[in-house]
Amino acid sequence: AVGNTKLNLASDYAFTGTITGTPKGLTLVHSSNSTSDASSFSIDNIFTATYTNYLVIMEFDRDDTGGSYMRLLKSDGTERTSSYFLCDYGHRTNSSSMSVDGNNNVSTFYINRDSGSEAGMPSMFWFNFYKPFISTANTTIYGSSFSYDDANNAFKAHTLIGMQDVTETARGFKIVANSGNVTDYDVKVYGYSNA
Repeated sequence: AVGNTKLNLASDYAFTGTITGTPKGLTLVHSSNSTSDASSFSIDNIFTATYTNYLVIMEFDRDDTGGSYMRLLKSDGTERTSSYFLCDYGHRTNSSSMSVDGNNNVSTFYINRDSGSEAGMPSMFWFNFYKPFISTANTTIYGSSFSYDDANNAFKAHTLIGMQDVTETARGFKIVANSGNVTDYDVKVYGYSNA
């Protein structure tokens, strides 16, 4: 568009063909949601050889204050239960202090610390997954979350950076409530163009 005018290929140029080519940027590869109570949910068979890196945008509600964690699903669909490393930088809306948490060689990515259901608001996440499907690489995540911290009666933002220290193919991930249930979720997964 130039100024307030828009180019219409069909009417301005009598274009009737198909525009082809390789999409650039992000391509939606998965979308799912649920309103059923469950202690966990899996987003499986989403990482493939088509894309090297992925963006995951998700939100979910829980019925208690126990936090949540994420595990990668290996190529056979089983959970990877070891060798997770994560740095978590957090900040509450009612404090000027930062919190720093770390996990060294543990059984999961602890992605949802200090979160709860008191505010009636979902926990929201934006995660980049780097090379999850490449069997010779370590899956790395980098992202942010925003949720309610029941213990401190405030919202809390987190920046999370982590790596799974076993070189293997990951085909998806699983979200698990530490206690209680996930009461609903909405997940969208996008592949980054390799071009």
